[in-house]
Amino acid sequence: EETRLAEIELERMLHRKAVVQKTFDYLEERAAQYEVNNRLITRTREEAVHCFIEIHKSFKNHCFTIQKTPEVIEHLVKFDDMCTRGVDPKVIVRAIETVCA
Repeated sequence: EETRLAEIELERMLHRKAVVQKTFDYLEERAAQYEVNNRLITRTREEAVHCFIEIHKSFKNHCFTIQKTPEVIEHLVKFDDMCTRGVDPKVIVRAIETVCA
């Protein structure tokens, strides 16, 4: 019984990890498309932080929270990378709303 419960929990964790990975893959694809098609702006650190906050807030509201899906923690730095590179946060927010609708 204990082994079976552990197997079930492991399967759930692996499934969540795969779903989170696919979600971030999609968001990174949208960011890459934006970079190809648009002139990027250079952001100050403060602007990048505000960008991150906007994206993360949308992500928490539409996709996953750290509390319920701790697998997202390792991916959150990708939002900062997108913001630092100059990707428009509105593009990522729209992608979040699409992928997590």
